[in-house]
Amino acid sequence: MKKTDFLGNELIFECLSCSIANKKTEIPGGLIFESKNFAVYQDPFVPLPGFLVFSSKRHIKAINEMSVKEYNEFFALVEKGRKIIKKYIPMEKITVVQEDKAEHFNIWFFPWTKEIVTNYGEPDKRKLAYILNDLRSEKITPAKWKELSETVEIIKKEINSKL
Repeated sequence: MKKTDFLGNELIFECLSCSIANKKTEIPGGLIFESKNFAVYQDPFVPLPGFLVFSSKRHIKAINEMSVKEYNEFFALVEKGRKIIKKYIPMEKITVVQEDKAEHFNIWFFPWTKEIVTNYGEPDKRKLAYILNDLRSEKITPAKWKELSETVEIIKKEINSKL
């Protein structure tokens, strides 16, 4: 499959999550966190600070395929990520999303920033598809990329110092 990230780079992959987690595909900002079982990264198609993907490295489709050890590690990582996002991204709410049609298990953190709420109204999960479509088509300016990459670096530093 081929897709273009928000910087205009073409990504070629069979399974995006596997390709990113196993460092076969480079994405803007790189991996934020990596363990033996999981990877965390800024979504490469949505230039929204704090829109993180928490992905298993192992190609699984659902949480029920995790071992107890993986499950515990995953949710400890999600909790640490939540605390960091809450600390550094001014927002009203985080919506956690697991895409039903995904071929690889991951969850997203969607931060309802002040800008998102101003542009789209109060947080409501039913609005996500529309908002994500808008954000995916947004042209990223050098200033916006600078802000986003700085946020990625802050999150990267924090999440790796806390684990």
